[in-house]
Amino acid sequence: MERIKGAYGIILTPYKPDGSIDYNEMQRQVDYVCRTGIRGLVACGSTGECAQLSPQENMDIMSAVAEAIDGRKPLVCGATAGDVKTSQKYLSHMAKLGACGALTAPSYYFPLSDEDVLEFYKEAAHGNSGVPIVAYHIPQFSSGISLPVYEKLLEIPEICAIKNSSGNINFQMQMISLRNERRPDFSVLTGSDEALLASLSVGCDGNFTALAFLLPELTQAIYDRFAANSGALDCQMASVPLIRFAGTYPFPVGYKLIGEARGFRFGPYRQPLSARLLERFDADRHMLRETIRGIYEKFNLGQEDIGE
Repeated sequence: MERIKGAYGIILTPYKPDGSIDYNEMQRQVDYVCRTGIRGLVACGSTGECAQLSPQENMDIMSAVAEAIDGRKPLVCGATAGDVKTSQKYLSHMAKLGACGALTAPSYYFPLSDEDVLEFYKEAAHGNSGVPIVAYHIPQFSSGISLPVYEKLLEIPEICAIKNSSGNINFQMQMISLRNERRPDFSVLTGSDEALLASLSVGCDGNFTALAFLLPELTQAIYDRFAANSGALDCQMASVPLIRFAGTYPFPVGYKLIGEARGFRFGPYRQPLSARLLERFDADRHMLRETIRGIYEKFNLGQEDIGE
């Protein structure tokens, strides 16, 4: 398979007023992002609320996104669940859709030991239906992948990459060093928008992140300016206040507000929100709209709003 590299945008899930998934709006958003320069898309990632969706909803989203992309960009699908059998069910489904990778964190909620994490990936790899697995280190939400376990994962041919969402650059450098020594065809990816430039600077292959979907032009500008050795830090620093803002809301509501400031429509939220947060919405949307407009004008990034 082709090595996974570059910027992949994680699709956020829009809902209709009744709480069902708005597939028409999802298609509109995917179609827009497919016209930008980012490399690929990720369906049913963490920012896509995979843990709040039923298994059938996750698989329906995978199918809808594959149809919307229509071969224009590579598609990675999320295969993270509360148990390995459901992860294998996702793997089987996405194989029929032609997904190029399966983003798979260890089963969440119940803590796993290092030995358990390794056995999880061995079992997932054994029943992966031919879709290469992208191991997912996200210790905020599931059992993490330690360095000794990572070394073992490099020996499993069905695992093609790892996504590091811990934000720990030291850990990421260790992963890149071991990859370079033992398996050069393996991809190391970051899941931290604010760490993208730092990650590229130490040899990271790419990113799977929310801003790559919501602000694909800004993400691509970081890549382009890094390659040209000119101005990448300015672009990266422009994104940091947006990421800090997102952290003031329950995950991933803050990211959805950033998207709404661009013209995406996400509808209601599945998790309950306090009246205090709801009172901030209008003022925050206005602030974000002005901030993003200023960023796009400053860096001459072209279209700033996805419109209707």
